[in-house]
Amino acid sequence: MPHTIKKMSLIGLILMIFTSVFGFANSPSAYYLMGYSAIPFYIFSALLFFIPFALMMAEMGAAYRKEEGGIYSWMNNSVGPRFAFIGTFMWFSSYIIWMVSTSAKVWVPFSTFLYGSDMTQHWRIAGLEPTQVVGLLAVAWMILVTVVASKGINKIARITAVGGIAVMCLNLVLLLVSITILLLNGGHFAQDINFLASPNPGYQSGLAMLSFVVFAIFAYGGIEAVGGLVDKTENPEKNFAKVLFFAAIVISIGYSLAIFLWGVSTNWQQVLSNGSVNLGNITYVLMKSLGMTLGNALHLSPEASLSLGVWFARITGLSMFLAYTGAFFTLCYSPLKAIIQGTPKALWPEPMTRLNAMGMPSIAMWMQCGLVTVFILLVSFGGGTASAFFNKLTLMANVSMTLPYLFLALAFPFFKARQDLDRPFVIFKTHLSAMIATVVVVLVVTFANVFTIIQPVVEAGDWDRHIVDDWRPVFFLAVSDGDLPELLQQSGKKSAVGGGITRCPIVYLTIGRKDRKCLWMTPAGTGITEDEIRALQFSAGDVAEIEQTILSFVDACHTRKWRWWWVAPLTPSKIRDGKRWGNLPDIYCAYLIRCLVFRGELVGYGDLFRMRYSEI
Repeated sequence: MPHTIKKMSLIGLILMIFTSVFGFANSPSAYYLMGYSAIPFYIFSALLFFIPFALMMAEMGAAYRKEEGGIYSWMNNSVGPRFAFIGTFMWFSSYIIWMVSTSAKVWVPFSTFLYGSDMTQHWRIAGLEPTQVVGLLAVAWMILVTVVASKGINKIARITAVGGIAVMCLNLVLLLVSITILLLNGGHFAQDINFLASPNPGYQSGLAMLSFVVFAIFAYGGIEAVGGLVDKTENPEKNFAKVLFFAAIVISIGYSLAIFLWGVSTNWQQVLSNGSVNLGNITYVLMKSLGMTLGNALHLSPEASLSLGVWFARITGLSMFLAYTGAFFTLCYSPLKAIIQGTPKALWPEPMTRLNAMGMPSIAMWMQCGLVTVFILLVSFGGGTASAFFNKLTLMANVSMTLPYLFLALAFPFFKARQDLDRPFVIFKTHLSAMIATVVVVLVVTFANVFTIIQPVVEAGDWDRHIVDDWRPVFFLAVSDGDLPELLQQSGKKSAVGGGITRCPIVYLTIGRKDRKCLWMTPAGTGITEDEIRALQFSAGDVAEIEQTILSFVDACHTRKWRWWWVAPLTPSKIRDGKRWGNLPDIYCAYLIRCLVFRGELVGYGDLFRMRYSEI
């Protein structure tokens, strides 16, 4: 008897999407930055980003449901391997930034759990400032997590999933306690209702308010995973669009309601205008205020109300600490493992692809740990107050986590242009509708990030925040757009580009040079057929000697540490033993280099070749 997959109900799917996307900590940040005026931005982002982008990802996920490699496969099959690698690298780098941010922020809920409030701003050891102490603790945390995770001890993540459940329950606590306070206080709100102006002095201008959109987009993060739910829906062609639409409504209402409810217990000027409040501890400050306001509404003594607020903060701190811990033990290896295993292995040095006995890429994990540690130390020892420190970390994470959406959205028109795919779910039935959705999503994400990046410079001349926070994700983009191993491409396209290449600790960066032209050598891009190879009439000895010359040239370049690698000795009319090879085409040299790379004789060098070309 064939096994049938039970389809989920529409309500069940809506709840699944809600729990995957909705984050409790997003609404406190929104209330802190914009007050009630954050609500229109969340609705705007739901209409112009969440709904169209979710539908786009649902189409791609349904069509590529049998593909391994995740979003790399989606973009590779839609656009090409170079684009796919850049987009996937940006996706991976966003988790690097997330680890930089979270490894420091995790100490805030830990401190709140121990002391009832955020004490990280008062931690001083051996003459170090609080941000430096937290930075060193973050490094220690990163090392500890890497040690444990590299040994495959991921059961901790299952245990700490309790924290995730507790965080979800905090939404219910906020709802019930706020309603209770409203009833006890006769419907009185602590914060005046104003949907047009922010109470935060830093978010008064139009530019600052537009930069807030990146927070709203970040709040809807994770929607790229909805594609995997298409086959679980009964009649997806008809129902899945409804599911996403209603899920978007539920989530946007959920965020709007949560922001609205914070105003029941917390007056912005009285509680949040304090300089010690920041994006790292705002959740615990608001929960403490919620508990204290409940105590006052119940006519408890000031001491009892304060104690109730402290316990609200402590429970929230423990829940968030467990949730952060569980997420960290998973995300310190899963994105790394996904990008290494989802992309061609030859893109990476062999040690990085090696798995230990527990099935973990331990060497790559330690390299990742070192990179995260460097960024933590740069930020924590870069000066500034504790509040500025945590605000930096949050902005870094938000910008980096939203940039990969650009690549997924830009790949969508190319995906729609393919005619050879089995598409069980289609919502954008015309080219025009697909292009409109793409343009809207790309513009929203682009302008949100642009406003976030330029706002501190334009309004405050804050170059430190501008360079350190917002451009770090762009640095990752520049790195990933370097001299990628084009020998691994399968697109069959030739592209003439300018430049030499220079070494970079991570990959190779391209430096544009208008006065030089060269050919990116690709397996299919060599453009030479077997018949053309046979027509060259080279003997096996000639081929072997040419290949040996190539290897010798590589060794010479490596020994001399040349920064510009040109295969000049392989141009036509190269003299060999007093004789000429004849009219040896550059393209044949490219073919032989490709063969050497694929045979493993040029491992580590294949991506360093560029050839002059004349008549190709």
